Amino acid sequence: MEEGTIQGSDCIHPPPLSPAQQGSRKSLPFERYGEDANLLLLEHLCPEWTKISCPDMEPCEDCGRRPAHANEISIAIDGTCRNNGNPHARAAMAVFVAFYSEYNVGKVMSHPTPTSQQAELYAGIIALEQGIAIKKNGMQDLMTLVIKTDSDYLYKGMTEYIFKWKDNGYRNSRGKSVTNATLFKRMEELTVQLEGLGVSVLFWPVPRAFNFIPDILANAALDRTTVDDAYDEISEKNYSLGPRRCGKIKEKYDVN
Repeated sequence: MEEGTIQGSDCIHPPPLSPAQQGSRKSLPFERYGEDANLLLLEHLCPEWTKISCPDMEPCEDCGRRPAHANEISIAIDGTCRNNGNPHARAAMAVFVAFYSEYNVGKVMSHPTPTSQQAELYAGIIALEQGIAIKKNGMQDLMTLVIKTDSDYLYKGMTEYIFKWKDNGYRNSRGKSVTNATLFKRMEELTVQLEGLGVSVLFWPVPRAFNFIPDILANAALDRTTVDDAYDEISEKNYSLGPRRCGKIKEKYDVN
């Protein structure tokens, strides 16, 4: 068993989707796990992957987590832009797969006049590109990729508006080009490419407080701080670092 998962075997059947999810790109945890689901217990932070709990399995009596899907992972993304809207704006993005993952990315954007929305979309593009690389080289049995974002702009764009935009040639109701159309087009191309590889792509909207890891990593890229310093900051938010075993390391979340 991979260290960091609940004791016992990972669930290996195809991840089930609720009726509301079928034909949709929305990750709807309360539809999938029930209205009383604890969002903090839906992920398994393994050394190389962040896996998703199986709703069909019983929760562990010790830690409250359900066994993880072996073929479903989440990637948390974030973008940040300082002096947004000003000529001297600087932006960075981060993609977080797991603490020891070779697919993590944190980089400053080279765009001369970046915006916070562009930073979020660039993070989404990189996450999807990493998802393709993971499918081809790291986890060939990957079946579901969940993009975890606190950007309502990205989430609604990729789960609601994108289909109408494609039909309208990426023009809005006023006949004008959709803002950041090139970035949305690229995200859509990558999403379709993953679907062609047999990977369902879902987008999970989370409160900003629950997406602090990529936020810290994106700001670390802007500040040119080391990864170790960034992880120290994450640790200060009481998030258990690195591999963990059920019942041996208790997580504490302080998101206020």
